[in-house]
Amino acid sequence: PLFERNLSDQEAEEGREARFRCTVSGLPDPAVSWRKDGRDVTHARKYVMERDSHGGCSLVVPMVTREDEGEFACVAKNEAGKAKTSGFADISVVSNAVPRFERKITDTEAREGGRAKFRCKVTGKPPPQVTWYKNGQPISANSSKYVTIHDADGTCALLVLKVDDDDDAEYVCKATNCAGAAVCSAELIVE
Repeated sequence: PLFERNLSDQEAEEGREARFRCTVSGLPDPAVSWRKDGRDVTHARKYVMERDSHGGCSLVVPMVTREDEGEFACVAKNEAGKAKTSGFADISVVSNAVPRFERKITDTEAREGGRAKFRCKVTGKPPPQVTWYKNGQPISANSSKYVTIHDADGTCALLVLKVDDDDDAEYVCKATNCAGAAVCSAELIVE
């Protein structure tokens, strides 16, 4: 057997998918097995093995954890001289980071009938989900009264349309990911 494409190093975040790919050829068609740190993992439930008709082989780690750090190898064997070929790869797990507000929302004043806007910027790994609250109640993302914005760089905004007395309240932005949560709050004062 011959590896036409070797495994390459993988860096994966906890909770995300990692995929090791290689391509092998040989006559007769080689049997493929997978090893992690020297142990056979071909039949391990944690991993998914894929193979196509063109010699492409993949080992998928659907949800990476710290236990997946180590050396992976793909081994191909056939009857023609019992050749054994390996390709190696290492997973280094990127740690998650608790959400953190780089810029928090601040108290805002608005006139009745006007608009109000709260802006903040949040970071975290993986990128956090953001939920807005008014006086402790979640604000619906498909509300006609409120518009929520969440950009890829972590900038978030809540736009309050047609401000009225009922909007004079405490607003909270909560950012959550698998590592934890962060909260910031501010008041909307209606004039």
